[in-house]
Amino acid sequence: MTRRLLPVLILVTGLLPTAAETQSDTPSLPDRNPERMGAPARQAPPPPSEVAAIPWSDAEIAAAKAKCSEALSSIKLDYELLPSIREGLCGAPAPILLRSLGSETKVEIDPPATVTCALAKALSIWLNEIVQPEAEALFKSHVVKLHNATSYACRNRYGSAYQPLSEHALANALDVSEFVLDSGEHITVLSGQGFTGDEKWHGRS
Repeated sequence: MTRRLLPVLILVTGLLPTAAETQSDTPSLPDRNPERMGAPARQAPPPPSEVAAIPWSDAEIAAAKAKCSEALSSIKLDYELLPSIREGLCGAPAPILLRSLGSETKVEIDPPATVTCALAKALSIWLNEIVQPEAEALFKSHVVKLHNATSYACRNRYGSAYQPLSEHALANALDVSEFVLDSGEHITVLSGQGFTGDEKWHGRS
């Protein structure tokens, strides 16, 4: 059985600061057609993957791995430490491949998600303190699987050349398309929204 996701199940309060928290969440209005206005068409900026950037230093990678170990020390999870990612403006110095969270009630991430350790910890807190209690209250069941629609992806928000860098480009966001309960019920998300751990589910992807 499949249900549409109820709003009360998808609210999450502040858990993790993001690199884009000072940027507007409101999508930019479509650009006016410069040719119609008699102005020359502006050239689209290069995609973030093609922008030159300084590679992570050994010190940055080591510091990120230390913070990663500290962040994950207090939670139960199944993961694999990945090599650092540097793809133009995108990437993370110590990303992980997250397969599942929890022990007594294990929540599988399907397919496994490439995320930062800080996001994995925030996701664990959100599941334990928000999602599972709401699932129990609403459906008398627990979430056992999250369908991962998108995790790391080197792009701007909405895939637009003129938007700020997406949190997905920093391995700091996870889009969930469906919750699966231990009862076998599937709860689908109403629209494409993502989790960055710092606020509620939103469309800032």
